[in-house]
Amino acid sequence: MIPTPYFEDFENFTVSTSFDEDGCWNEESLGSFTWDVGTGNTGSLNTGPDAAFSGLNYLFSEASSGSQGDEAIVLSPQVDLSNLTTPAVSFRYHIYGADIDQLSVDIDDGTTLDLDVFTIVGEQQTSETDDWVQVFVDLMPYAGQTIQVRFRVTRGDGYEGDVAIDDVNFDEAPTCFDPLNLEVISVTDISADLSWQAGSTETNFDVEVVPAGTPPTGTPTFEDVSVPFTATGLTSETDYDFYVRADCGPGDVSNWIYPEGFTTALTPVTVVVNDPAINNTYCYDNNEFKEWLFVSSDIQITPPTPVEVIFNGGTIEDGTGSTDRFRVFNGFDQTAPRLYDSDVQGTDLSGVTLSADSGAMYMLLESDIFGSCQSGVDIEVPFDFDVFAGVFSTVAFSDNNFKYYPNPVSSTMTIDSANPIESVQVFDILGKEVFSNNYEETSININMDALSSGTYLMKVSISGNSQTFRVIKD
Repeated sequence: MIPTPYFEDFENFTVSTSFDEDGCWNEESLGSFTWDVGTGNTGSLNTGPDAAFSGLNYLFSEASSGSQGDEAIVLSPQVDLSNLTTPAVSFRYHIYGADIDQLSVDIDDGTTLDLDVFTIVGEQQTSETDDWVQVFVDLMPYAGQTIQVRFRVTRGDGYEGDVAIDDVNFDEAPTCFDPLNLEVISVTDISADLSWQAGSTETNFDVEVVPAGTPPTGTPTFEDVSVPFTATGLTSETDYDFYVRADCGPGDVSNWIYPEGFTTALTPVTVVVNDPAINNTYCYDNNEFKEWLFVSSDIQITPPTPVEVIFNGGTIEDGTGSTDRFRVFNGFDQTAPRLYDSDVQGTDLSGVTLSADSGAMYMLLESDIFGSCQSGVDIEVPFDFDVFAGVFSTVAFSDNNFKYYPNPVSSTMTIDSANPIESVQVFDILGKEVFSNNYEETSININMDALSSGTYLMKVSISGNSQTFRVIKD
């Protein structure tokens, strides 16, 4: 039995891959997934720390052995808490690896083994060199008793799951415990639902939200909040980190807890049911990650009106070695069912018609370092598409009601329409507007003498709807 305060940094332990007992600590795993005494790194790639928190040695569970669901268990000595008024145990952890499952702290008071008094789920650090993190476990329910602490790691489904602890300390509790297990519940374009656990009985917390990678200022963005909490006033399509500390009263706050990151969502474009179509043109560049999200105005009803799209033109690079890709999904993001994939259905979008019966349509364009629409290398055609919900009238552009000629054209382009032509725009292959004019006439002539020979896109608007046509200038 060891009196308190009691501190163990494992410096007098023998470094070993077959740790059994040392310093009154006992390894009690049942299988090949066990705790070892480490120094330096753990010997496995992409998991574990690169060094102890203090000194040279630390304990770690070695995930290179064992199977998913196995448990590695190590017991502390029996520790007498009678010298402490507000007992707690603290320790440093380093939990890095894609296959991390869970670290649990169990307490045995000699009569009852209390499981999961404290738990950490999933990877917490992102590299071997990340800082160790200190946590406190409240032992007030065991005040005056003699206890053993059991550190128990549940193995994930691979070897990248080494969990390390260092500097275990039985001593008086802090007046304000650090929060635990920061988590992002859900995200919109302008808000994020955040959660965490109180370290003990704390109920008030401060939250700081900063752009990802920006050091925190220590000044709360939101003060005296409860958990769960919704952070508001955010910017869409932005990476953020958030930090949390407990606020236990004037002058009594915990440490700021390490950040958890999230990315706000894309702001959706509302497509009003039965309104004129929303026309979009876009000439994509190299190294692009471009998103569109269209949502029907009656998305709240069941079933909503489908969001539909008609592509008047557009191509994606498909040259040798190209990784440019365009996809469309029946929902709010790329986890939704896929409606179109340029890798499968082709890179020429002209004439493609799609319908998203979920009431939401998400589009994603990803391009590589070469051969985009803007670069002009492979003369990719800019995207031109109409998005609508409900009725979309194309009667104005039917063969009986609309004609343009000649094509190819050397000098004058004539457009005849049964309905008044509202406007005409002409774009070059890079998406630059080279001609624009408004009309209220059923027959017009456009002088194209000033244009160089090549391919152009002519966008015509009639009765609130638009279509784009490819024109060749001799």
